[in-house]
Amino acid sequence: MNLFLRHMTVGIALGISSFGTTVFSSENSTPNLKSDTDTAKNIIIQMADTYKDCKSYLDSGVVKTTFFMKKGPYVDNKPFTTAFVRPGRFRFAFRSQLPMPKAKPTHCIIWVKNKEILVWKDAKSGIQKETSLSDAIADFAGTSGGASQTIPVLIKASKVGGRSVSEIQQPKRLKDSLQDGVICYLIQGKRMASSTSFITLWISKKTFLIHRIDSSQKFTDFRTETTKIYKPQINIAIDESKLAFNAPGQTSKPTK
Repeated sequence: MNLFLRHMTVGIALGISSFGTTVFSSENSTPNLKSDTDTAKNIIIQMADTYKDCKSYLDSGVVKTTFFMKKGPYVDNKPFTTAFVRPGRFRFAFRSQLPMPKAKPTHCIIWVKNKEILVWKDAKSGIQKETSLSDAIADFAGTSGGASQTIPVLIKASKVGGRSVSEIQQPKRLKDSLQDGVICYLIQGKRMASSTSFITLWISKKTFLIHRIDSSQKFTDFRTETTKIYKPQINIAIDESKLAFNAPGQTSKPTK
């Protein structure tokens, strides 16, 4: 399998792992966390409720995937940003470039203002109109390493569909740890009960926001380790510049 196909296989796997039907329920209750003996389930419920109830959300981050192959490892980095103001403002953007000769960078901007949904991925395609934010996000789930879906599903932006990280199976609490100076609960579980790989959520003990997600995948002739790093803020005033479409070099009108 060549490098490009390996990259696409991993992207599709990460995208599929975050796509599905959200069935998580908080049972209309918020747990009262009092001590370090709080269960993994209660921590996840509090995290999910924090995102679901937020008025606004802002982040920047990166998806770092390390490919371990016979010829040696290589790393793919995908920087991304998310901005969201309830009920009808949303912007997600990411970029990536494979470490291959003459590889072209991959871009994505998904933008929403009320009922208008626009997507940009390159100068040739231009600005495209979409009818569903859920479909637009799913289209880029693989190429963004799952980043396009993870947070929008949690904040329930415009009825975005997808499997939430709050649905991890067999969750257990690991030892608390620091991520960029933030003390976090570490919750480990499986994407699905039948899965052989694990996912680890790093959840701030103060804000219950996700600061990091670790996962791994095994394939026929290689394996990967992926880390999503988040620098999140919640319930803040978001400057209009963070919500502007701002497609690179684009002045043309959107097409259907």
